[in-house]
Order: sequence, then C-alpha cells, then structure tokens
Amino acid sequence: MESRMSADYMKSMKWKVEMLVKWMPVLVYQGQFDLGFAVSVEEWLRSVDWSGMSEFWRTERKVWKVGTVVAGYIRSHSNLTNVVVARAGHEAAVDQRGSCQKKVILLHSGPRLLGFVEEKASRQSLAWMNLHKVQVHFNDLIDLNVLTETTTSGKTIHANCHFVCIGKKLRSSRMKDSAIGGVMDERGHIRVDSNLRVEGITNVFVAGDIINVKELKQGMCARKHAQVVTENIKKLSKDLNKTKLSSYKENPDMALITLERNTTVGQFPFGEFCGPKLQA
Repeated sequence: MESRMSADYMKSMKWKVEMLVKWMPVLVYQGQFDLGFAVSVEEWLRSVDWSGMSEFWRTERKVWKVGTVVAGYIRSHSNLTNVVVARAGHEAAVDQRGSCQKKVILLHSGPRLLGFVEEKASRQSLAWMNLHKVQVHFNDLIDLNVLTETTTSGKTIHANCHFVCIGKKLRSSRMKDSAIGGVMDERGHIRVDSNLRVEGITNVFVAGDIINVKELKQGMCARKHAQVVTENIKKLSKDLNKTKLSSYKENPDMALITLERNTTVGQFPFGEFCGPKLQA
C-alpha cells in the first residue's frame, strides 16, 4: 500500500515558490490555528533561495485590520508576501470568509451547472454561488489554445490566475477501427445489451464508463457492471449455449456534491436537497 499511495503523500512545493518569486508576486498565507502553525511556515520560508529573502525578514510585520477588527498579520517585501489569518484554521478562506474575500468568475460552456443531475439541484448550487458572490457566465468559454482574457461572447475578464476544468473525456477513438468499432455511438460509448455484452457479439462483455448505459458515470456503477460481467463469464465458461444470463439494471441517479465544508447538494431517487453535509 505504501508504494501505491506514495504519489499522494504531501511533497514540498518550496521549489515552486523559489521559481515564481523571481518573476511575479507570490502570496503565502496560513491560518493562525492551522495544525502546521504559522511558526512552521516561517521555518520553511527561511530556507527559500531568493535574493530578496534577507530584506524580507528585516521588514517589520504589520497588523492587518478589516474595519476595527484584527484580521491577521502581514510581512511583505518586493514579490513575496506572507499573511497569517487571525482566528483561522487550515481552511482559512472558509473560517474567515469576510477577511479572505476572493473574486471568483466561473465560465461554463453549458446552459446550467451540474448538467448530470436534476435541474433543482443545479439551481440550488447556483443560488449558493450567488450567495457567495461567485459570478457565473453560462454558454461562454475561453479558447484554451490562446488563453486570452476575452471570452467567446466578447466579455473581457481580468484575472490573477485561472483554473481549467474540462472533465475527463472518453479516449475510445482508437477502437473505431477494431472489431467493435461498428457498435460505438456518436459519443464514443460502446452499445451493449441487457447482459452487458457488446451488441451482436455474444462472447465479449464490457463494463465501466465506456458503455452506453444511461446512468451517472460513477465508481459504484462500474463495480456493479463488473459483478454482472463476472457472473455471466462464469456461466458461459460452464455452458457456452446458456441463454439465461444475469441482467444489469440501470442504477438510479445518486450524487453528493460538496459546496463547502458543511454544505452539500444531493440527488437521490426520492428527490434533491441542499443543506448540511451528511455525516458518515
């Protein structure tokens, strides 16, 4: 397990700070009550290889206030700024949302959020974003090949950073020239029958996201696919002429989407909800 999970262990990002601070402003912030404590952040900052580091530590730390309330403490020189957010833990932007306000703009190429769930859950998610002052623009996007500040609809958006979230697309095009290429639909899914056999081929089964079963593409569904496929392969291995095979029943759409630490949008067969996160 250690070898399998080693890629997910926390790794130092100090080298990125050292690279970026030479060319652009860098903000390092942490909550006052984070488990790592402000002291540990200062410790690794002291080892950063940057020409302005000595002057940074000679700069006086200042009190940062929002109105009359102490919001934190700031030390800044040239391209490097370190902020300790008062009365905040590991998720400083959530614990002290008033102090850590961030302007977020979401460009969505579709007509609504969370297109894979019912419209009510989508509306609830949008309402939550509006409440937290997230600007959402639908049917709009930026050319990923150019990454300009002008959207396809002509809007100009100025941003300090951007995140590209395009989901995972099926990589099944290489199968078009194979024996099963003729049973692929326009989206690249393989058409299967109720026993999860490739249409027209009695001894080839398929499971996972690539099949054209109309349900959310989730791991728990793939597990049920595998169970049906395994049962049917066992049956055919004993009797190739067996006609009564196990059938797969489409899984009802169920999803939980976390909006923040204690808020979740959920969709279940009996309805949708938006509220406190369900506790395990």
